[in-house]
Amino acid sequence: MKKRLVYLYMALFCFAMCAVIVYFFSDLLFIRGFIGDVLVTILLYCFIKFFVDIRPFKMSALILLISYTVEILQYFKFVEWIGLGDSRIARVVFGTVFDLKDLVAYTIGVIIIYLLDKRVLDKKIR
Repeated sequence: MKKRLVYLYMALFCFAMCAVIVYFFSDLLFIRGFIGDVLVTILLYCFIKFFVDIRPFKMSALILLISYTVEILQYFKFVEWIGLGDSRIARVVFGTVFDLKDLVAYTIGVIIIYLLDKRVLDKKIR
């Protein structure tokens, strides 16, 4: 249980950092767009890992697959396609603009959390 709580705390920390970015740095595209996307992948990884014990490599692959899928759905205007184009929440959660830099940010986020989980968390928290 101790290990799972670490993932919860990390997810909550990333969520708080994302909120800080949205509140204070929404005008700075690099911080909001790029750093925010890196944090979101770490948040998603830790949140799922709190509930399910999956090996770091498999979890990283899953998070990357989810992240890439959401980004590709943005390319095809998924939010409008399902009729939620007027929903601000849907537009924020799913996003509306495809950007190759987002794929790079997701990849960096997954690499960071994979290395942290594999080399630090998996060994220190048992």
